[in-house]
Amino acid sequence: EADYYKNPNELVGIVDVSANGTTYHLIRINGVESIVLKPEGQEFVQVKDEPTLNAIVSQYTSDHITDLVDQTRITTVNTDFDKAFGAWNYCGNTSMLLLKFYTPDLFKFVLAQATGALDIFTNKSGTTGNSIEMLSAEGKELNKTFFVAKQANAEIADPSLLSDAEALYTKLDLMKTQMETAKTHVSAYTTHYDKVYATAAQYLQRRPCNLTSAPIDTVINDLAFKDQLPRISTIVAQIKSKTDQRGDYAQIRKTIETKQADYNAITALRKAITTRFAALGLTLASVEGNIKTLDDSLAAIKNASTAAIAAEQEKKFNRAYNELRSELETLNKSTVLGDAENAINMTAGARESIQNASARLGAIPETDALKERYSVLKKGLDEKLGGLQQGGGNVTAADFQALQAEAMLLKKDADTVQPSWQKIDVTMIIGAVVVLALIGGGIMYYRKQKAQAERKVVPLQKQQ
Repeated sequence: EADYYKNPNELVGIVDVSANGTTYHLIRINGVESIVLKPEGQEFVQVKDEPTLNAIVSQYTSDHITDLVDQTRITTVNTDFDKAFGAWNYCGNTSMLLLKFYTPDLFKFVLAQATGALDIFTNKSGTTGNSIEMLSAEGKELNKTFFVAKQANAEIADPSLLSDAEALYTKLDLMKTQMETAKTHVSAYTTHYDKVYATAAQYLQRRPCNLTSAPIDTVINDLAFKDQLPRISTIVAQIKSKTDQRGDYAQIRKTIETKQADYNAITALRKAITTRFAALGLTLASVEGNIKTLDDSLAAIKNASTAAIAAEQEKKFNRAYNELRSELETLNKSTVLGDAENAINMTAGARESIQNASARLGAIPETDALKERYSVLKKGLDEKLGGLQQGGGNVTAADFQALQAEAMLLKKDADTVQPSWQKIDVTMIIGAVVVLALIGGGIMYYRKQKAQAERKVVPLQKQQ
C-alpha cells in the first residue's frame, strides 16, 4: 500500500503507531514523515483530520524520540551549560559577600563611609541606584534564571524520559529564554560589580570573579538546534501537505493496479471459455458489451487527472466486471458446455446412423420417419446452442442431457430399422401355429376314430 505513494527511486518505510485505540501506519518517504493510513476492513484510508494526526504524531515522537533527536547535540548543551552555570555559581555564591574586609582596614572603611568618601551606599554621584543593592538584585535574578535553566538542562539529558518531541522542544526553548535573560543580567551584574570594586578597592579584597556573557552565548548557540527538532505541529503540517500532494496520485495508481489485475484475470477466463465455445462452433457473443466497457473504463482510469474521476470510472468498470464474472464463472463451473458437446456429438452419431440406414434400405417410410425425427432433434439442439451463445441464462445442462437421450434412442432405432415387408407378424406366426396344431390334431383324431371303427367291423364270410 505504501508503495503507491512513492515516486521512482524513493525509499519507503512504515512505522506502526497506536493512538486512540487504533494502530495507524505512518509512511516515511526517504526518511520524511509523509502519510498516515488507517486500516478499514481490507482497505486503507488516508488520515487528514488534524486532531487525529496530532494524537498519532505525539505518540510517534514519544515512541521514537531517541531516534528523532541527535543525542550529541543534547550532550553538547548539557556540557556547555554546566560550564556557564559553574562560572556564575562561583561568583553568585559570594555576591552577597563580595566585600571582604581586612580587619586592619575595617575602621578606615567605616570612617570613609561615614564621611561620605565612598559612594557605594548612596546615590550622590547621580548613578541609577545604590550599587551594592543593585548588585544584590542582579545576583538574585541570575540565581533564579540559572536555577530554572539548570532544572531544564537536567530533564533534557535523557529525552526518552520526556513525553514526546514537543516536550523536549519546550524544555530547550525554556533554556534558551532563560539564557537570553541571564545574558542581560550578567551585563548589569558586572557593571555594578566593577563599580563597587573600583570605589572600595583600597578598603576591600576583591574576589576573583571574571564573569562574562561568553559561556552563555555558547549555550544559546547550542540551543539553536531546537528549531530542527521534529515538532508535532511541524510533522502534522508536513503530513497534511504530503497527503494533499500524493493522495490522488496514490489512489489512482492503486486503482489502476487492482483493476488491471481484475481485467487480466477476467480476460484469461474469457479466453478459456471462448476456446471451449469455438470447439463447439460457437462464439461467446453475450460478453462483448461488457468487455468493451472494461476496456474503455480501464483506459479512462489510467488517464484520470484526479482520484474522483478515477473512482467514477472504477464504478463503471466494477459493474461490467461483476456481470461478466458472474456469467463466465457460471459457465466455467457448470457442466453445460460438456453436456452441450456430448449432445452435439450424439446428434451427429444419430445422423450418421440414419445416413447408413438410408444407404442400406433406400427411401422407405421407415427411413423417412427417422429423418423427420432427426430434423426435430437438430432444431432443438440448435435452439439450445443459440441460447447458450447469447448468454445461456435460460439454458441448462438438463436441456442438453434430454437431447442426448433423444439422440441415443434415434441412433439405436436407425441402427436396427427394417422394411415393413420383412417384418414377421407375431400374431400371424401364432395363428399359423394354432392352425397347424388344429390340423395335426384333427388328422390324429380321424386316424384314431378310423382305427377303432375297423376293429368293430366283422367280415361277412365269417358270419355265414
